[in-house]
Amino acid sequence: MRSSGEFDLHLLHRDRRTKRFVRVSLRRIRYDGKTALLGAVRDQSELQKASEALARSERRYRELYDNLRDGFAVVNLKGQVVLWNRAFQEMLGYSEKELRKLSYHDITPEKWHSLEAKIIKEQVETKGHSDFYEKEYIRKDGSVFPVTLRTHLMRNEQGKPAGMWAFVRDIEDRKKVVEALRQSEEKYRTLFETAGTRSPSRTGTEPFGMSTEPCWIFSVTGRNK
Repeated sequence: MRSSGEFDLHLLHRDRRTKRFVRVSLRRIRYDGKTALLGAVRDQSELQKASEALARSERRYRELYDNLRDGFAVVNLKGQVVLWNRAFQEMLGYSEKELRKLSYHDITPEKWHSLEAKIIKEQVETKGHSDFYEKEYIRKDGSVFPVTLRTHLMRNEQGKPAGMWAFVRDIEDRKKVVEALRQSEEKYRTLFETAGTRSPSRTGTEPFGMSTEPCWIFSVTGRNK
């Protein structure tokens, strides 16, 4: 046993089932002219249970946090990225070490800087959060992609601004789908309008076209006599 200091022990209760977690403090003293140890034992069982429950809760939230499909990031008042989840890191392509050296200005194209500064000043700093807005990020490879986000203000225990956090959604695929649909609609609109300028063929040998003129439809219900 140690002669001084603190250490933790797990003790078994006399019922042979209950385990107790205790912290033992020892100090060397002189007693009745002899060297002795003065010890104090504190039952830390409830504290240990609370710590274990907190650790389990943190693990669950960490798993949820890391498995979010949307990116999540925290920046300090200087704009430095200080915390993020896996989705945010993967959408940008940086290593953890590289990302820690960047600010949100570094990963945002310059054309968005003034707009975002205005949003932070007029929305985030005044009402604590922004509306949803769209901007772009720059990947490590230099490619640019669109995102939507909503920025929230973080405050410290004294109520003073301490940073900002946001959920970030990569909308590059959605943009591509919208553009493909737009091009498809434009293509078929052009085909329809072009076809609409042609008149139906009257020779019986040419394919029928579309006409913008009224047409009559006749129904034959019986035989000719």
